[in-house]
Amino acid sequence: MINVKKGDYIIILLTLLLAVVPIGIRLFRAVPERQESIVTVSKEGEIIYQGSVGTDCVVETADGGNRIVIRNGAVFMEYADCPDQTCVKEGRAGPGKPLVCLPNHVIVTVAASDGESGYDAIAK
Repeated sequence: MINVKKGDYIIILLTLLLAVVPIGIRLFRAVPERQESIVTVSKEGEIIYQGSVGTDCVVETADGGNRIVIRNGAVFMEYADCPDQTCVKEGRAGPGKPLVCLPNHVIVTVAASDGESGYDAIAK
């Protein structure tokens, strides 16, 4: 049988505290709120829509050639009347990843308003 003394309990307790305190600090520290990203839809260089990613809406070009959907923080091209459908297949737009419909001259960009560029590093 192992003989456990009062000093052993103190060492075990201090060891547990030293292990748990950093985890607790990391979990409960104040996390700064992130600002919303801005979506810009332009056709032939003219801005036709600019708004927050947090605002759900559907943007259609005047000629009905493209339909851009902003829903639940995601931005994607739902419809395009161009033959190749590359912009529709591309998926979601994000900071550093625009959606471009070349035949219709439509560009969808997402700019992070909190200084986030979407890139890990830039090499020169």
